[in-house]
Amino acid sequence: MTDIPCFMDRGNADIAAGSTLGLQLHFCTRHIVDNVKKNFKGRLTAGLDWQLYKIQRSKCEKHYESQLVEFGANNKDIGSYFRQIPSANWVRYPLLDPNMLYGWRTTNFVESANGRAIPARELHPSGFFIHYMESIMETKFERWDEAQAWIAEGKVITKYAADEYEVERKIQDFCLCR
Repeated sequence: MTDIPCFMDRGNADIAAGSTLGLQLHFCTRHIVDNVKKNFKGRLTAGLDWQLYKIQRSKCEKHYESQLVEFGANNKDIGSYFRQIPSANWVRYPLLDPNMLYGWRTTNFVESANGRAIPARELHPSGFFIHYMESIMETKFERWDEAQAWIAEGKVITKYAADEYEVERKIQDFCLCR
């Protein structure tokens, strides 16, 4: 698990537990934005909210720094708040080479799946195990079926990955990060 980004909130207990286990902690951007809204009431407008996500998706350290300096020019205290959060734990660029995030920036994908787990939690251990084994086998079969269809169609990457590649290809001449 040390080479897989573990999305989480920034609670002290969570950070301590994750650090003790040697997990690669990645803080939920949505929760960071919500904390800023709470700590700096009324100051985070829709434009600033968008700008924070722009900072988070920086693709290199220089880009991150320039975005943060620009943001901090008009919002010094909020900019300082973000400087206290290690960039390796919330910004995209440290994870680009070693790990794929597949578009995820928040823990929302986990929280949305949480409700589906409630019925399984009420089962006895054997029932719980059987429930998840059946679910895993169904998912595996569906993905295998889909993979066979993709192979037959000559596809080698997902639609999302192809779309992301096309966007990057179009802007590559305008970007330089080293």
